[in-house]
Amino acid sequence: MSSYRFVGSYQHIFDTPFELKRFGQLIEMPDDLARKSVSDGAQLIPPADFDAIGFTAEELKRGVDTPELAAKKRQAWAALQAFRQSLSAPEVLEPKQSDEAMTHDEHV
Repeated sequence: MSSYRFVGSYQHIFDTPFELKRFGQLIEMPDDLARKSVSDGAQLIPPADFDAIGFTAEELKRGVDTPELAAKKRQAWAALQAFRQSLSAPEVLEPKQSDEAMTHDEHV
């Protein structure tokens, strides 16, 4: 289980008890469910990404979109897009060379 922050206005994650009602809501859910949900359109980002934007408790509580809050929300949505893309990117594995493996130069 990991924590995520909701960056939408309302969302119910299909076939789960998870109901997201307010921007910035903190939610705990299994990583595999979170990743699948984000890939399917859920608006969740890791808390570190959310915190890096610098939302204040007052901004989140008030809920009125000032120009500053609107700019921060756009940053959150950009973080969501980056997070979603990272989930769909293929994992690149570094080739491992064993201690016994010889390089080309060692064969010559």
